[in-house]
Amino acid sequence: MKILIVSQFYAPDITACAFRISETAKLLSEKGWEVHVIAALPHKTLINKDFNDGIVKVNRLPIIPYKGGGKASYLLHYLSFMAVAFIKGILNREKYDAIWVTSPPLFTAVAGYALAVIKHCPICLDIRDLWPDSAVSAGQISENSLAYKAARIVEKFLYRRSTCITCVSKPMANHIKKITNKPVCIIYNGTEKKYINLEKVPFKDYDKVCLRYTGNIGRCQNISLLTDAAFLLQERNVKGFRIEIIGDGAEKALIQNKIQENNLANIFIKPPVTKDEAMQLMIESDALLLHIKNDETMAKTVPSKLFDYMAAGTPILYGLKGEGAEILSKSGGNLAYDPDSPEDLADKIEFFLKNRQKLTKKARKNAKIALKRYTREAMTEKLMKFLSKYSRQGLVDGGQKRQ
Repeated sequence: MKILIVSQFYAPDITACAFRISETAKLLSEKGWEVHVIAALPHKTLINKDFNDGIVKVNRLPIIPYKGGGKASYLLHYLSFMAVAFIKGILNREKYDAIWVTSPPLFTAVAGYALAVIKHCPICLDIRDLWPDSAVSAGQISENSLAYKAARIVEKFLYRRSTCITCVSKPMANHIKKITNKPVCIIYNGTEKKYINLEKVPFKDYDKVCLRYTGNIGRCQNISLLTDAAFLLQERNVKGFRIEIIGDGAEKALIQNKIQENNLANIFIKPPVTKDEAMQLMIESDALLLHIKNDETMAKTVPSKLFDYMAAGTPILYGLKGEGAEILSKSGGNLAYDPDSPEDLADKIEFFLKNRQKLTKKARKNAKIALKRYTREAMTEKLMKFLSKYSRQGLVDGGQKRQ
């Protein structure tokens, strides 16, 4: 099986998309598939001499960088990858059994679809977020704008013209099935087996408990909720803990300003780290924090870091709705809070501090659930079966069987 993957983000980029695509590509290659990737050059990192793509053939292309400046700059950034990815694909004379293209950005999906048409190749559209609705949630575009209406037309066109579709959650699959009758397969982001911590970690009895958030500091993550809760806890004179935010993003400066303006001594921002380093920090944490903006679109997704958090076997305090909340409710070692209420989060942090030993013991089940149901390896096996069925040969064989 020979496939082309089109993704703007790819390792060593530190994004959910990069992790999903690069880890899956590596596993597909290890299973004997020939995998070619078209991606952009790393967005915020450089490839050093030690970085290794293994046997995956990755074509990294230069694009117009985003350097701030609003929506026009974002548009040029995404359009530039669409253009160079399409040109590279055209110049590449390879014949593929299938093309797997991931969105957002939606422009990447347009490039993948155009290549599939020209190469007369089946295309599987991978939907990680419901765009453009997720762009509305992030405040990037207005639901009444011409850009939104145009993007909705493109979204529906791609859903209906793709050979098949993969996505990351059950609610997302249900949404897509209302638009198209094309086959849809749920491929959760999952976590690699090597990261799952099944060891029994002794309870750490010390004065300074550490609660961590790792990941993007963006509009949809609503990290201000953490600073607001930290302020309330400081006002209540609650001591013996610290909150660490590890990452980068559009809202980082805003969060730093809130910490400084309120003289918060219990919350800190640290720079982004590699995934291996992040996973180790998760294991070493006393608890992990996870929430996203509370709206209908966000409720249809499952945050990708949820599965890596579970792999750590650490208590998770979460402000989620939908399937993500359902998954985290299983172990008994996690605590739910209202994603719109800093008061509720502050209350749950206090509850955790008082019941830490009990919750730490129960949260070991998080890692067991991750191993049983949500490994990247299992998701890749599922993807292989799905892509094989709707590949060139799979469609031919299926047609012969239906005759």
